[in-house]
Amino acid sequence: MARSFGVHVSNYAWAEGAVAVAGLLSFPILTRLLSVADYGTMNLVASVLGLTVALGKMGVQHAALRMWPEVQARPDPDARSTFEATVVWGMLGSGVAVTLIWALLAAAMPDRWWSEPGAGAIMLLASPLIALRVLESALVNQLRAQEDSTAMALYSTARRYAGLVGVVGVLWWLRRDLWGFYGATIAVELLMVAGLMVWMFRGRSWPQPSRVSMPLYGSLAVYGLPMLGSEMSNVVLTMSDRFIIQNAVGAESLGIYAASYNMCDQLRGFLLGSLVGAAYPRCLHLWESEGAAGLRHFLNRFMHHYSLVALYLVALMAVVGGDLLVVLSSSRYAQGATVTGWIMAGLALQTVAQVAAVGIFLAKRTMLVMVLMVGSGVLSIAANVFLVGRLGIQGAAFAALGVYALLLLVQMAVAQRLAPVIVPWRGLLTGAPVAVGAAWAASHIHLDVAWLNLLLRGAVLTLLYLGAVLAVDTQWRRWMVDAVRQRKAR
Repeated sequence: MARSFGVHVSNYAWAEGAVAVAGLLSFPILTRLLSVADYGTMNLVASVLGLTVALGKMGVQHAALRMWPEVQARPDPDARSTFEATVVWGMLGSGVAVTLIWALLAAAMPDRWWSEPGAGAIMLLASPLIALRVLESALVNQLRAQEDSTAMALYSTARRYAGLVGVVGVLWWLRRDLWGFYGATIAVELLMVAGLMVWMFRGRSWPQPSRVSMPLYGSLAVYGLPMLGSEMSNVVLTMSDRFIIQNAVGAESLGIYAASYNMCDQLRGFLLGSLVGAAYPRCLHLWESEGAAGLRHFLNRFMHHYSLVALYLVALMAVVGGDLLVVLSSSRYAQGATVTGWIMAGLALQTVAQVAAVGIFLAKRTMLVMVLMVGSGVLSIAANVFLVGRLGIQGAAFAALGVYALLLLVQMAVAQRLAPVIVPWRGLLTGAPVAVGAAWAASHIHLDVAWLNLLLRGAVLTLLYLGAVLAVDTQWRRWMVDAVRQRKAR
């Protein structure tokens, strides 16, 4: 089991890494091929798409992931085909409905309601992406539920790079505006989703509308609707600070904060998101196959290792975050060094919440999840209003860290009755002093060239941290020995 989990983590990790590289490549290209106004409108459209796609999913993607192990365990040979048809056609129906409603609203809204002229027309142009991304979610979450991490990794990577090539090609040779950008995006995503469906259902019948089970869809919706509230609230939780920074301290500070956040988020996805992406479906399967004892054993080991990886990443961003921003962007973003460590700490807590609070999802207490997320969103707004005006972008980073920490503690406390998770005190007590010491030593290195400073500081911190952790932590030493033995056995 440990080896198969390692394979899933590896698959998620290289996919997240490949996607992160594509993100780093696309950023300087898009900012040069699009005007500043178009780039701002593109981000506005992306925010609207995030909300409308979440609404179109209706939370059913979470229900599909949760209920798949139960479907797999049924003796009924038609259970899988019924489940797949219900998820695919149910989510596609809700996605199309939201697409049509939003298209009508975008067409009816006068131009003066938008901050940029022509933004309403671009909103209308981009509306088909709502239905496409909802359908994609219906397919991808079934792969995730089946723990087919190889297929997920290949698809996410291919989709990202096909989008990059298609968009850049259209912008470079055909039309350098948002009509070209979204036209290319729609074409690429349509082809990718169609290809995914052909591959998933090769050699067997496609999901038929006649196989849709309305009682099953009702069960999925009952589980998923509170998750929809959670998803919408999560958007507020993660994005409200942007609006408050803009109003309180100005667009330049917002740019520095957003660049710092996006950089940390890409690294989080690569190093921490891959761990959680593989762990969550494993928790669901362990609950069905081994019960509470097997799940508890896995969770405690996972939290120990996660805490050590997260502490390293937080220390790394605290020390080299500013240099990394300068290398990737320019010296205009150097002030981000004051927040990168705090942002990464908040993201680390946010990422692990799904696994640490898995007991809530196993108990299907999704209404409680929604209440917690709504409360966290309100608290985030209040904390940002109070702190940003006083501390600037550091206040936003502190607010995010505090809200995520409180949310995680409450979720873990509620989940204790079904799937107890022990706070990884050993990992924290081992890793925290080591991380602080390694960061302190690396921070005393000062070179005039940013990329040299980045490499030397990062190398020193990494060697000191890994060396000390391997010296004092028996679980990491055992893991290292097992990894070496497996490599030699190949």
